[in-house]
Amino acid sequence: MSGRTDTDQLEIGVDAMVEAQKWRDPRWGDSAIGGFQYERDGKPWFVIRDHEAEREQEDTVILLGTFSEADFNREFPRAVHRRLLRKALAAMDAEERG
Repeated sequence: MSGRTDTDQLEIGVDAMVEAQKWRDPRWGDSAIGGFQYERDGKPWFVIRDHEAEREQEDTVILLGTFSEADFNREFPRAVHRRLLRKALAAMDAEERG
């Protein structure tokens, strides 16, 4: 047992989320999760991309591609929060494992 309290663990997670929000694409300055509107088959196509993963994988990473603006608007903030939560959980897990 590390002697850490739940509050300590939460603060580790919050710190990781704050750091994750600072990530910017070195070339364009975009945040980690980006939303775009392209055109496909003559219709607006809404895309959510993970720029951080793209830098790591050196390839385009599309989290969602949809013709529905409503789906895009619903899923974009969820994609941002998913990324932040993953960072927080990973930091908390790493700290717990020591």
